[in-house]
Amino acid sequence: MDDREKRPLPFPTFLPLGGGRNKTVQILIRSTRLRFGDYCLESHPTHAVIERKASLDEIAVNCLNPQRRISFEKELSYLGENVAHPLLLFEGDPHSLLRPTPRNPNPFETIDAFQRLLLTHRIPSLFLPANSILQLRSIAEWAARWLINSTLIGVT
Repeated sequence: MDDREKRPLPFPTFLPLGGGRNKTVQILIRSTRLRFGDYCLESHPTHAVIERKASLDEIAVNCLNPQRRISFEKELSYLGENVAHPLLLFEGDPHSLLRPTPRNPNPFETIDAFQRLLLTHRIPSLFLPANSILQLRSIAEWAARWLINSTLIGVT
């Protein structure tokens, strides 16, 4: 996990795996400075990486502020070119992106800029609601499974 995460996901300590593995893995979280992204497996840092965004305002700053956009696009470019399974995880639902905010009065401009950047760099995105601690725990478990499973499909 990147040490700049302000509100880290509450990952489970143990995670039972399916798919005929019938195995439970222990999840140990290490906070360290990642070059790009917010979450990855320490043993496979370029196989699967999750970049997490928590709000439309955060996306607006990354897409519409000229200086921040350069940095954000550099990050997406790196992920798209160097990571086998990059993912942008947005905490919220697509409907929440349609509501204007004081910091982002034109959400459609933000959404279109965001989608174009993701498409340009071939980064899939996933929207998951995060309105409660139970939903955050579900997101964390889902993210852990995604990191593990994307690594397992790359093992021959």
